[in-house]
Amino acid sequence: MEKIPLAYALYKPDIDIKSIEYFTTEAKNDGISTLYISHYWVKKVTRDTCNTNVAISCIIGYPFGNQLTETKLFEAEQALNSGAENIVLTINISAAKSGAFEWIKIEIARFAKWLHDKDKMLSVYLPSTYL
Repeated sequence: MEKIPLAYALYKPDIDIKSIEYFTTEAKNDGISTLYISHYWVKKVTRDTCNTNVAISCIIGYPFGNQLTETKLFEAEQALNSGAENIVLTINISAAKSGAFEWIKIEIARFAKWLHDKDKMLSVYLPSTYL
């Protein structure tokens, strides 16, 4: 039977260094495939997981996605430069609630092309609790 890859999502706004260190150690010891973290922690977690199979995914625009696309692209570039291997794009809740789905589609397409050109993976996050 194939082993299902597991991941930890560490998005809580009040997550502290002790929690980050705990989950980083758990990921290394228990074969967790991915840590989903905010940009603030990318450099530390990248250093702490070097020479392991743990991938670092950085969430951009969390929690509401209300930033301009250009701002999110800048944040994503910085996250990749800090060591993130994958990007998770937060969909703009305000746009979704306004029915601006064409704008959301354009933003996702821009991110997809930009990351594809860098041979990086894109995930999309829709915080449904606000819908």
